[in-house]
Amino acid sequence: MFNTWQGARVASLIVAIATLIVSVPAWAGVSPFVVLDVRQCRAAPVDLKLPPEWHPYLAAVRVCPMARGGAAARVSLVSVFVDEYYRDLPKDAPWQDFPRAMLIDPQGRCLSRLAHLYPVEPPSELVVRSGKWRHGLPTDIRFRVKNPAVSGDYELPTLTWNPLTKTYQPVAPTNAQDKDSTKCP
Repeated sequence: MFNTWQGARVASLIVAIATLIVSVPAWAGVSPFVVLDVRQCRAAPVDLKLPPEWHPYLAAVRVCPMARGGAAARVSLVSVFVDEYYRDLPKDAPWQDFPRAMLIDPQGRCLSRLAHLYPVEPPSELVVRSGKWRHGLPTDIRFRVKNPAVSGDYELPTLTWNPLTKTYQPVAPTNAQDKDSTKCP
């Protein structure tokens, strides 16, 4: 039988081993996927050039760097944070036709649009994971919509980096609409 001290030591050892297993890549040379952390998102800088349809929402626009290991982000996600937008509005304020979230480079050039707002498009929440990193650039970006509705959670098409066009495009789009929905304005 373990005493309290031994039990605590065994438990911390199990946690350390589990953390190590989760953080080690499944195969050599490829780093694991990184979940975009909403706590890293910041207000859009005043010099960020956004299309005109974004202008009514500028106070609620956030830029979320997609980076790993403290490196400078080569890609950021830009989205209207709807909770921030509606914070000071009346409870019955009408839903707006918000512009879709975008992926941008450090110069603000659009690399792709998303089919969902980040982090939430009530009542659902978008989880963004980036991986298959090459030279500080995520070459695959995966999306999972956590949906409390009866239909449940679902995946959006994975976006993959196209080095020829220097944009992200859906992997094997299920239809032309998937591909068109990611085109930049």
